[in-house]
Formats: sequence, structure tokens, C-alpha cells
Amino acid sequence: MFGGKSEKKARMEAIVNELERNPKNQSQLARRLGVSPSTIEADLIKLEKQGVLLQQDQYGMLSVFRRRT
Repeated sequence: MFGGKSEKKARMEAIVNELERNPKNQSQLARRLGVSPSTIEADLIKLEKQGVLLQQDQYGMLSVFRRRT
């Protein structure tokens, strides 16, 4: 579903969209997007490097804190 470069970009956008709608943990994101949790973890690191600031609550639920423009 998200294999090549354009698919990776689409997946990262999908992660942000999912987290802006409702907090989710890495496993939920992985299931929703059809990839492994380790792929989600790598994508989250890349998103933060690109300026998408995430927050995680005490239960491991992630949400978008702020997007740097």
C-alpha cells in the first residue's frame, strides 16, 4: 500500500491526518495504515525532523502538538 517514495509521503501525511483527528498509539497507526510498528516509529522520527511536533500521553497515545511552517 505504501511502498515507494510517493507512497511513503502519502503514508506520512496519513499519519499526521490520523493523529490530528484522534490520538492513537503506534500499533493502532500501524494496523490502520497496513505497515509494521517499526515503520511507524521511523516515520514519526522523520516527521519530527520535518517540523511536526508530536506529544504522547501517559497511555502512549500520540497526537499532533504543532506543525512548524
